[in-house]
Amino acid sequence: MSGTDENEVELRKMLDFTKLAPVIILLLHFYYCYHGAFKAWKLTATISDRLLANIAHTGLFKSLYMPKLIALGLLVISLLGAKGRKEEKLGWKTIVAWLAAGVLLYFLSEQVFNLNYTEQGIAVTYMVITGIGFLCILSGGTLLSRLIKVKLSWQRTAVQPGGFSQKLFAFTVFVSCRE
Repeated sequence: MSGTDENEVELRKMLDFTKLAPVIILLLHFYYCYHGAFKAWKLTATISDRLLANIAHTGLFKSLYMPKLIALGLLVISLLGAKGRKEEKLGWKTIVAWLAAGVLLYFLSEQVFNLNYTEQGIAVTYMVITGIGFLCILSGGTLLSRLIKVKLSWQRTAVQPGGFSQKLFAFTVFVSCRE
């Protein structure tokens, strides 16, 4: 394995971690906000409560928006390295629709506090709406990342001199000279 391949593997591992970090922060946010519901479901433990108390001292949970904004920032960082699927039709309308729906659901999910549900019902509803919003932002961000890469990338051509495959970057405009 060459040095470049090892670097790509390490970079992929780092990007995978940055994709996991916002999910962990959201789960901690849910656990902190709805500790009573988790206690009713018997999903609490002394060690997790102590760990959460230590994290809460950092100021992460001062407001409802702080952990959500941090998770969103980490999600944006993870999307910088996202490749996405190769789709021929990437349109701005689709991307904007995914992102707009995601942001609306993600940040307006606090409105479930106004419902006349039990604490457990509100907890489930809040977590589901926030999770769907997060996934919509992830989908729209992946499409946006792919669109930006397609628009800004150079055309790749494969050349096989001597049986070895190489990738060359060629300009989209070629000048041919004939004698």
